[in-house]
Amino acid sequence: VVPLRGRRSALRELAGMSCLKSCLGDASVGSAPPTGSSDGHNILLMTDGYKFSHHKQYPVSWMPEHARPGSQSGEYFPAVLFPPTSKAPGAKLLQLATVPGGGSDSLVLITNASTAVVKVLGPAEADAAADINYACAAVEYAGPLKATLVLSLSGDALAELGFPTTHAKVRVSNVDESKFKRGSSLNASFEGGYNVSYFTCRGYKEAFEPLATDGAGDHIVFFGLQYFIKEYLVGPVVTAAKIAEAEEFIARYMADVRIAGPAFAGGWDRTMFPRGDWEAMASGDYECTGVPTPGAVPGALPIKIEALPEGSIVAPGVAFFKLTNTHPRFYWLPNFLETLLVQVWYPTTVATQAREFRKTIQAYSVLSQRVSQVDFLPGERDFTPENIAADDLPVHIAQVFDLLDFGYRGVSSHETAGLGSGAYYTAGFEGSDTVAGSRMLLRHYNAADPKLGGTPVESFRAMFEQLHCATSVPAAEHSTITSWADMSPGADPAKYEADEYAAFVNMIRQYMPSFAVSLVSDGFNIWNAVANLWPSEKVVEGGEAGGLSMRAIIRARLKAGQLTLVRPDSGEGVETLPQLLSLFHATLPEAWESGLSPLRPLFAPTDPRQAEYEAVCESIRKAKGLPAGDNPFRRFVGQQFRILQGDGVALDTVGDMCASILANGFCVNAVHFGSGGGLLQKLNR
Repeated sequence: VVPLRGRRSALRELAGMSCLKSCLGDASVGSAPPTGSSDGHNILLMTDGYKFSHHKQYPVSWMPEHARPGSQSGEYFPAVLFPPTSKAPGAKLLQLATVPGGGSDSLVLITNASTAVVKVLGPAEADAAADINYACAAVEYAGPLKATLVLSLSGDALAELGFPTTHAKVRVSNVDESKFKRGSSLNASFEGGYNVSYFTCRGYKEAFEPLATDGAGDHIVFFGLQYFIKEYLVGPVVTAAKIAEAEEFIARYMADVRIAGPAFAGGWDRTMFPRGDWEAMASGDYECTGVPTPGAVPGALPIKIEALPEGSIVAPGVAFFKLTNTHPRFYWLPNFLETLLVQVWYPTTVATQAREFRKTIQAYSVLSQRVSQVDFLPGERDFTPENIAADDLPVHIAQVFDLLDFGYRGVSSHETAGLGSGAYYTAGFEGSDTVAGSRMLLRHYNAADPKLGGTPVESFRAMFEQLHCATSVPAAEHSTITSWADMSPGADPAKYEADEYAAFVNMIRQYMPSFAVSLVSDGFNIWNAVANLWPSEKVVEGGEAGGLSMRAIIRARLKAGQLTLVRPDSGEGVETLPQLLSLFHATLPEAWESGLSPLRPLFAPTDPRQAEYEAVCESIRKAKGLPAGDNPFRRFVGQQFRILQGDGVALDTVGDMCASILANGFCVNAVHFGSGGGLLQKLNR
């Protein structure tokens, strides 16, 4: 039963034709009010390292309204320490720090409005009055607007800064050079601005490249943003403790002293951290007035996110979402958060890939004229492009296990597993062993009230509880089978074959009431298992209920409408699947349907593709010795006995496997596919 390449190639070509491609429609998942779970994360440190330096690079800067041009008399300059007014206090000096390599010639003045590097103009006269006294604690400036200031430093402050005692009183510039955006036409009034960042996919690459030329365009499934929002961004995510942690980390992280020499030996750079901005978010006092700004939520990020509904199917170049700062002070924040939110590429790519898996299997379902086994619900059962697009329950339910998610162990982290498996469900599949996926959806994708009378089910929890939309099944693994047998040197092969058979019978008998069971069968020899063990009439004795053979178990489960899966876990699926199906057709004839309905035309009579399709079908009949006109695509009774192919299944291999199944005279629904790394890990952005 070597696959005939000519038939397989023709089937692949037909499966790729646009007339057979189905439209899944909008796979939207329930939107939900955020609940937040970000206590264990520090959003201040969840970005690219280079972004720590960005807040001073934009063509705008921000100062409080009462410190801007026109609010003070005389020539204006952006003061680091600005004076109080009748309505607002003066600037608060939070901390002084040294400038890397600056010695005692410069200082970092960290205030509630800026992080400014200023020149130290030298020691002040002994009798000069101090404008502000700094003793390693925050202090509010109460003096007038001045271009230079006299700072009085305590002994602890001198020691902390490493300044000589001659600098116990120093004169410093009070001009914040970082506020001047020379050459920019956007900074005349120091009002900050609003920055819009957006996310889009630019095009198709690698396994998705054929989508760029199919003429439809809309194939990308947007998914995963809600997880990132609720996990990391919602609620009081900016706190004093997180600010302190971030400030110390960044000061060290951004100051590499290994090459720079003795002047940098302190190894701390505090010029890059906008502590005042973060503290404003923590307190809600955006305007430096001493009270929360109207509309501000202390601790919350001043960000607005607008997005398409998750599950939307879009083309490259369409913006999935955009984020904007809600106060002009924080113009740097949208791009700061970009690093985290761009990670939506991963669940979006998995969701897109899962949909392409589904479309591929659907195409071969049409070519093999599949019929849904669900005959107890209203709706069409034939797999035609029109019926697939209509998504009536019989056709929908028949597909939910066509692709199973086996990716938990094959991904890089538990979070990856949750996001990837959650994305898998958006394509309408429901069979996953990646527990993290359904758990993530239960936590992050729940509408406030999913049971409003007559409305569609909106949340994943409601679907999980009402419609059973996520499931696994009792399944064997190699250890639960091979542990029965003695494989030591000199062991009797006949004995360990008998032990393997006993393990098979035991596994299925233990879970006989379950709707589905899956039995891995290549622990020793898949060919022997399929040819001799699965169809065996041998009874394994023991127990009050008496003995049963594998064949008797299969008959009982077929009669009860239960699903039994045979899992080979080795070999090339393109070759092994038709071989295993052919063996089962010979050894378990009672598991196969008889009297299949004749094939119907798939194309118009004048369409040359219909003639090609008929020629391929006739070639299959001749190869399998079937009478002319017979339906060549053999299938199991009620779709209740299948092979589960869980090895080597990826988007670029599943089509070849499907074509091989059809080319050897079987319906595509004779096989379940399971994908692990190929579904959740074998991709990039």
